[in-house]
Amino acid sequence: MARIHGQSIYRCEKHVGRNPCCIVGCGRTFAHRTDDIDGRGAEDYGWTLMCGRHWRQAPKYMRDAVARVRRDAKRQGWTDRNLGRHSRLWERCRRAIETGETLDEAEIGRLFGWDEAA
Repeated sequence: MARIHGQSIYRCEKHVGRNPCCIVGCGRTFAHRTDDIDGRGAEDYGWTLMCGRHWRQAPKYMRDAVARVRRDAKRQGWTDRNLGRHSRLWERCRRAIETGETLDEAEIGRLFGWDEAA
């Protein structure tokens, strides 16, 4: 059980200590980490993570914007302003992937092996 802003969140026994990819339908999970970007750690289930396969489906210019903010924040420190900018850009990338506006159906077929003859 983990607490997020006073709420209790439960995981099944199979996923204790794991966080799933934020994209609906993805089965990848990640172990809890204690070295997150703002130094608070991720010892609860409130952290949103994305697997590399889905991250690469975000438009390049969006990923570059997230990287630029992350670089600036590492140099200047993770202030509330930098953390807010990073979170907004990251959520924008997530929405772009989930809405499917930037997905290439041929690429999806290659990722899941649907284009291969059985």
